[in-house]
Amino acid sequence: MTTYTVRPGDTLWAIANRNSSTVSDLASRNDIRNPALLSVGQKIVLPGSGSGEASSTPALAVPSQDLRRGMTGPAVKQLQSALTQLGYLTSAQMATGPGTFGPQTESALKRFQSSHGLSATGAYDSVTRAALAQASGHAPATPAPATTSTSTPAPAATTSTPAPASSQSSFQESFPIPSRDLQRGMSGTAVQQLQSALVKVGCMTSAQMATGPGTFGPLTETSLKRFQSDHGVPATGHYGPMTRTALARAGGQVAQPTTPSVSPSGLSGPEALAIAAKYLGRHADELKRDNSDAVGKAMQDWVPGNVNCANFISGVLVAAGQIKNDQRSASVYGVIDNLRNDPFWNPVSLPTAQPGDVIAFETTGGQHIEMVARRDESGLTMIGSNNILRDGTQAVSYDLYEGNELIALMRYGP
Repeated sequence: MTTYTVRPGDTLWAIANRNSSTVSDLASRNDIRNPALLSVGQKIVLPGSGSGEASSTPALAVPSQDLRRGMTGPAVKQLQSALTQLGYLTSAQMATGPGTFGPQTESALKRFQSSHGLSATGAYDSVTRAALAQASGHAPATPAPATTSTSTPAPAATTSTPAPASSQSSFQESFPIPSRDLQRGMSGTAVQQLQSALVKVGCMTSAQMATGPGTFGPLTETSLKRFQSDHGVPATGHYGPMTRTALARAGGQVAQPTTPSVSPSGLSGPEALAIAAKYLGRHADELKRDNSDAVGKAMQDWVPGNVNCANFISGVLVAAGQIKNDQRSASVYGVIDNLRNDPFWNPVSLPTAQPGDVIAFETTGGQHIEMVARRDESGLTMIGSNNILRDGTQAVSYDLYEGNELIALMRYGP
């Protein structure tokens, strides 16, 4: 007859699941009237024949290091084995990804945490480790150094094999991921950070990244879509909050921009406005191809003639020394995201708008961005690249802010 000794955290369902039985079968064999009531130390007769009595199932080793979704290695497999033996993960579920901390392992861990009065975070931390160790009747496993041998081996029936000393190195190390949203057409250090993360998680090759490090082109977009599809995120090719969270679960850590100890070296807002005003009436398509001009040289040639507003503002800010070349963007949100992540740019409220501030807002057809020129009795006057030409393309002109939904109002300065 084979028996099992009930340990803290055990349930009859878990015991049945581990031993290919059912709750009703075990309840019948053991004359258990209420399957929800078990006592620590209680003997449970298990199905099957055997010549000897086993006082308990083998002790379960639990990982000694913290784990979370996206990690891999022997310690994850150790955690999965513990969850399987405790009945929170089935052998079939574990077989779909042994050693990989995926959604099924996370869900199983959350069930364990909930049933033991812990916060169901799905992350394996010190609190969960203590609860799992208590439930399994085993102390956390510490990988044994290669030079250490066990002087008194435990009986074969109850010996658990600790993770090898080298297992720590097999875990996926954390890596930085961008804190701001990104999309195709943008460039800079944040894009390169995203590309490196995609290489780290295996969705982009180093060779692909080398074709345009720091440039969000079609290869980066395709790689990002692949990552999104693999992690249950809408495959938009746009790097936003949902993708950032998924990358964080895969081992990424959001990189916080550092605040430099130097003062801004660019021109003031009014001086930047004076640069923009020099181009009144200038056709944006013509200006962006004028490499002899500071603003034209900073503008990107490929941008279509009817959507040059962000391109023009980027060119003015580069010429004024308020942003670097890799902070340019052809999209309104791209410019604003770059300014928000620049310590020399700060958001301000609409009633405090001053000449030289950058203003972005929603329009019927999308978004628009300009620079504040002045505020007077007629309202807030702006200057930028606007669709005023008969063919639908843009030229630099003044216009009034008409109360459109504000995206951001940003000011340069310390």
